[in-house]
Amino acid sequence: MTFLAAIIHEGGHICYLYYIKGERIKIRGVLSGLRLKIGLNTTYREEIILCSLGPMANIVTSVIFGLSEFVFGEWCALFSTVNLATALSNLLPIKGYDGYRILNAHFEEKNNLIMMRLLSSLSSLLIFIFSLFSLYLIDRHGVGYWIFAVFFISMIKSIGDDIT
Repeated sequence: MTFLAAIIHEGGHICYLYYIKGERIKIRGVLSGLRLKIGLNTTYREEIILCSLGPMANIVTSVIFGLSEFVFGEWCALFSTVNLATALSNLLPIKGYDGYRILNAHFEEKNNLIMMRLLSSLSSLLIFIFSLFSLYLIDRHGVGYWIFAVFFISMIKSIGDDIT
């Protein structure tokens, strides 16, 4: 179900790139999910629109399946919740997520270096907090290994980016 929500999410990005911009897209899998590989220079406005359409596709899907729960049953409610969680998690200001890219494009357009630095620090802090939370899940409930791997690798990468 989460894989289907990820495909819907990336589909939101693809619709903009392919149908509006006419750009060819390649999808690749990474540890944290699916990523689009594009060779396109975008304006700040286009970057914000592009990054917003992935979560928007999940939100629209969540509403549609949430409303159809009364007709088709419990599966629709679960799928609606997974899509909403996918949208909200992708809007977090963490490097590599849509929320970070939206804010970063906005701050770059305004040439606000202080906010860009603050955004980078917030991203590193959130990655560290989620790494600790995943360790808690592993210790208390025996789940969260995948979450820990994603955020631990992101934390190491973030430290490497800050050093260079």
